[in-house]
Amino acid sequence: MLNFRPIPVIILAQALNGLLLPFMAIFLLFAANDRTLLGAYANGFWANLFTLFIVGVTTLLGLHNIRLALDSVFHLFEEGALFPVFATACLSAVLMIVLGFRVFGKEKASR
Repeated sequence: MLNFRPIPVIILAQALNGLLLPFMAIFLLFAANDRTLLGAYANGFWANLFTLFIVGVTTLLGLHNIRLALDSVFHLFEEGALFPVFATACLSAVLMIVLGFRVFGKEKASR
């Protein structure tokens, strides 16, 4: 009706969701650790460990969705290439390590 193809719009929405989801998970991680906001209800060690795992999974899925969206538009990688999967896993792991040091370092400093 509006003379546009819906598939590129769906791909763009998927890529934007891939960008937004990790940022929301990281925001929730920091909000759940804010002792001035939550006091005694702030996350402990195990909750932080589980939340870091969730952040890693959402980051991995988000980066994977972005890669798939870019690949479907620009055809950057050949089918079955392992490099993009390895690169997204490495980026996700690096983010988890950096956030882990920040969250658990802050936890030790507040004790």
